[in-house]
Amino acid sequence: MPRHLLTDLHLKNIKPDDTRKRLNDGDGLFLLLSVKGGAHAWRFSYTINGTRKMLSLGTYPDTGLALARRKADEARALVAAGTDPSDIRKAEKADREKKRAARQREAAGLPPSGT
Repeated sequence: MPRHLLTDLHLKNIKPDDTRKRLNDGDGLFLLLSVKGGAHAWRFSYTINGTRKMLSLGTYPDTGLALARRKADEARALVAAGTDPSDIRKAEKADREKKRAARQREAAGLPPSGT
C-alpha cells in the first residue's frame, strides 16, 4: 500500500469549508476533518483477528504529521505481532485509574484497598 501521501503543505492548506471528510496518508492512517473546521482528528484503521477497528492518535495541529506517522508505525508493529493496540491502551488507562484511586485513598488516610 502507498504510504506518506500527505505533506505539511497539504495540511496547512485545509480550509474550514473543505468538503472532503478525510485525508488519507496511506496504510490506514488518515486525518478526519471536522465538520465545522475545528480540530481535525488523526485516526489509524486496522484489522486484527478479522475485526476492523479504528484507533485515535490525537488532534491536528496538536499532533503533527510526523508524530501521527510515528504513532501509527507503533500501532502497526503491535498489530503485526498479533496484539490489539486498543487493548493495550485500555489496560494502561485502567492501571492509571487504579493508581489514582490508591493515591486518593492514601491522601484521605484510608488503608490500601484489598487489605
